[in-house]
Amino acid sequence: MTNDYYYSINIRKTTPFCAENYILKTSEIKLFLEREFGDSMKEFSLSEQSEVLNKLKIKFKERLTSNQYTSDKIINDLLTNLERFLKDAALTCSLYISTINQIDEMPIQDRIPTKFIGKIPVNEYTIGIPQIFAHSFLDGMVKVSNTLRIMTEERKTPYIEAETRAKINNIYYEFDNAFPNIWDVRNSWQHIEDRMRGKGKFEKELNAKMLVLSTLNGHNLTYTISDGHIHSIEISKKSLIKAQYFVQQTWDCFEWIKGKEIIQ
Repeated sequence: MTNDYYYSINIRKTTPFCAENYILKTSEIKLFLEREFGDSMKEFSLSEQSEVLNKLKIKFKERLTSNQYTSDKIINDLLTNLERFLKDAALTCSLYISTINQIDEMPIQDRIPTKFIGKIPVNEYTIGIPQIFAHSFLDGMVKVSNTLRIMTEERKTPYIEAETRAKINNIYYEFDNAFPNIWDVRNSWQHIEDRMRGKGKFEKELNAKMLVLSTLNGHNLTYTISDGHIHSIEISKKSLIKAQYFVQQTWDCFEWIKGKEIIQ
């Protein structure tokens, strides 16, 4: 793989207070830190961290050491994996573009092992490689979407404050508008055996003029979805940049005790 086709994703991450604690800077904690230390966003040294932690435990007791600790760790894990899923998509997009370009530069006779020529169509194996990467890209993007969705649901993530959840709701709505077909394409991929039989959801007949399954149309992974329409998702740096924006906006919804930094 050449650097020309390697897409890196950098998210400005607000890191946790320290390795031991994942303490969200709620308004109550913020006021306490400002009163005790004069600045709730300062970079605390290791010795200061210990002092701050002790004062927080005395002030907030079990609310901090149990419920708050657990909920904030879950939020940190959600955000960390949100970034990881996006980076998975970035890596597979790079591999997809690189493979497509390498295949385009190959002579036909070199695209599969010589022993298969005459027995299997020339593109039987080579066409499968970009499709593997295309579906991995789709998988990463769907996981980003699903993580955002979970963070909008109070029943599943009750520890996210209402004001923050409202912001994430807007982000998820915008993500859905930017990638309106992502779940339809994913569902047809996951239930391709139904689509091949001409079935949509719940075994309903698929009213489709054309059956398109796992087809690369340019850089678009295309499927006939459950209502008979044809939808696709674009495997490109353009799609990644859009998704990166929404992931960054989600990270920025949360405030932590320690300041922001770029994590490569």
